[in-house]
Amino acid sequence: GGGPWRRATIAAAGYVWLVAAGALSGHALYWLPANLPHGGAWLTDPARMLSGVLEPVAAARGIAGALVWAAAAALGPLLRTHRFASVDLVLAVVWAAVTVGSLGAVGAVSLRGAGVGAALAAAILAWPALVALVRGAGKAAAVA
Repeated sequence: GGGPWRRATIAAAGYVWLVAAGALSGHALYWLPANLPHGGAWLTDPARMLSGVLEPVAAARGIAGALVWAAAAALGPLLRTHRFASVDLVLAVVWAAVTVGSLGAVGAVSLRGAGVGAALAAAILAWPALVALVRGAGKAAAVA
């Protein structure tokens, strides 16, 4: 829902929150900056938190990743034809592949599961097309 700017803003914020949560927890939820303070040393020192956690997230790779997510969220729904389910499905797969490739190009690729995430994103984007294809296949089987 919402317009492209709203989708882009939510996607960029989601990316930043996901990376920040990974940095703060010490677990790689998506992409983890390399130079984080070990343990909870940053919890009691605001300067260390700023330099060790927030600056790496706001570095070029973190900002570029957020921009890729924002662009993908803004453009994805615009790729649907609403007329040809098979074309919508192909466009969704291409969109997901370009998104993963773009994240890799800026160095913000997921540490694990990029393929699974891309497949899930393509399935969500193409859900109406997938439903139409399944319904069409069911109707064709009933006629035959």
